[in-house]
Amino acid sequence: MSISDTQYTAWLASDAQQRCVLVELDYLAADNTTTVTTYVATHGFVSAPTDSPANQSYAAVIVGVPLLSQRMSDVLLGSTTANTGVIVLDNSDGTYDAWLTSNFSGRAVRMYLGSPSWPKADFRSVWTGVISDLRVGELNNVAVEIRSREHLLSQDITSTKITTGESAGKYRPLCYGTCVNVSPLLYDSSLDKYVINAANIYNLDAVRINGVSTASFTDNNDGTLTLTGGDPVGQVTADVRGMFSGGTLFTKIKDIVNDMLVTRGPFVAGDFDTTTWTNLNTTFAQTMGLYIDQPRPLYQLLDEVCASVGAFYYFTRTGLLNIKQFALSGTATLSLDTNQIVVRGVNVVKVWQPLTKLKRGYARNWTPQSSVDSTVITADREKWLQPYQWKLAENAAAANIKKLLQNPEEGTLLTSGTQTQTEADRWMGIWGNIRVQYRIDAFNTAATINLGDRVKVTHPRYGLSAGVTGTVVALSDQINRHRYQIEILV
Repeated sequence: MSISDTQYTAWLASDAQQRCVLVELDYLAADNTTTVTTYVATHGFVSAPTDSPANQSYAAVIVGVPLLSQRMSDVLLGSTTANTGVIVLDNSDGTYDAWLTSNFSGRAVRMYLGSPSWPKADFRSVWTGVISDLRVGELNNVAVEIRSREHLLSQDITSTKITTGESAGKYRPLCYGTCVNVSPLLYDSSLDKYVINAANIYNLDAVRINGVSTASFTDNNDGTLTLTGGDPVGQVTADVRGMFSGGTLFTKIKDIVNDMLVTRGPFVAGDFDTTTWTNLNTTFAQTMGLYIDQPRPLYQLLDEVCASVGAFYYFTRTGLLNIKQFALSGTATLSLDTNQIVVRGVNVVKVWQPLTKLKRGYARNWTPQSSVDSTVITADREKWLQPYQWKLAENAAAANIKKLLQNPEEGTLLTSGTQTQTEADRWMGIWGNIRVQYRIDAFNTAATINLGDRVKVTHPRYGLSAGVTGTVVALSDQINRHRYQIEILV
């Protein structure tokens, strides 16, 4: 009889149960062609004939189960610290000595949790990620460093290298959404031909020479433009609407991220959490412009895109990328009180003082110019000098706050002043108040907790007696133990 979710919850909540961790490690053998899977566990285990894989023996060699931890960045948007850990294996008989000549980096690792008396089909998948390194710290042990699939974001976005002409060796730029005043790459000076994108663009809105608009250009419909009015004197810039598909310009987060990570990165369509991915462009309706004129790691680009719309991203325990809006509202999906929280298990991590004002930049000028043609009017001269236009959000209720804090100024990729003002006001609604960050140590449950989840905490200390709901900003647990730790922001 299979183990139901209710039965699994009861089993997980019991202290008296043996917790068996199964781990499947993939690696590339020394021949650099054969993918091998190693099956290891904390307990001796053989899968049932009906399991997948069937009749598979898992060697009981795990002597160290990873403590898995994940945390939002300090600004609580954009980047997330990768979920990391270390699996330690007993190698006293030298079984894994041959691993020293094998390739583990970036290979898949899968972990399951259940009772050693169950068939594998009743285990639950508790973590999927990749291997980042292999360490031999002492003669009898091998340590396998693992990370969430965020590790794959460390590679650069893929573009096409220019092989001839004045820009040979450089990569063709990538243009998403509407980008103002970009600097195209000179491709052929004899033809006055420039590269503006790695593919055909949606539209070439304007071309300027030293800040002065010119109509003497041709869009070649292949990501290049040609000036037709003679050799230019001064800086050539352009306003571009870039990547598109089926007549749709890539201006919103889902289209941009999909092109960066799937079309030009190591991910596939099935790597996204469908609970948020399906309606991502509805959740985040803001339009953006992003111009990439040199190789950059995917994680930097994803950070920049998410931060612009007030989002953060993380990889779930099953290895799926999830992008969510950072918010301090919403119904709790988990409640914790003194029955679940360990003794002295509530602590204050930080008290965040309120902001009095903040500024958000939009309509980025991708080529700030301190020197333009003398015929350029003063208003445009100022426009091409500044990297952004700005929107201000002020905390009207904070008139009596001592202004000891810096008022943050952050540029974004947003192109609309109205949308930028809305996001700035939303952010002020969060940070215009005193916020308290709590650390909670609790006994394990079957609930899957992710960053951004809402958790209600009821406890006699620190003003929590009536119950307070906060947003999870950090979490860690050791899956074979009966404990976990989260941090919530209230």
